[in-house]
Formats: sequence, C-alpha cells, structure tokens
Amino acid sequence: YVPENSYYAVGVLGSGSVVKNPDKASYQPGEAVELTAVASAGWTFDGWSGDAVGTANPLSVTVDSVSAEPLAR
Repeated sequence: YVPENSYYAVGVLGSGSVVKNPDKASYQPGEAVELTAVASAGWTFDGWSGDAVGTANPLSVTVDSVSAEPLAR
C-alpha cells in the first residue's frame, strides 16, 4: 500500500501570511514542514490554533493526516 499525498492547508486569522518550507501543494505522510507566520504591518503574530498549537514561529510540523489545517492568529 502506498499512501496518498496529504493536503496541508494553512489559514490566517487577521492580516498576514504563512510561508511553508518546503512550499508544495501536497506532502507525503511523515514529511516535515516548517511554517513561518508573517504578520502584516500593524499586526502581531499571537500563536497557532487548529491542528497546530503554540506560539513557536517558525513551527515545525510533521504531516500525519490526510488533511490538516493549522491557523495562524
């Protein structure tokens, strides 16, 4: 059995963006991804919620599900 690629969507609550490294549309289960929250001018990064929790920035995650949606707030 060969697992399918996992889709990894990242949301932003507020104003800013999230940089994924490596930046790909999909990842293999078990693959590491580094997420960096970048706040827009006048905004600050407060932390992660959803499928990722904490305030580390950047945040290293391992893809372990078919769909994950961390949220930068």
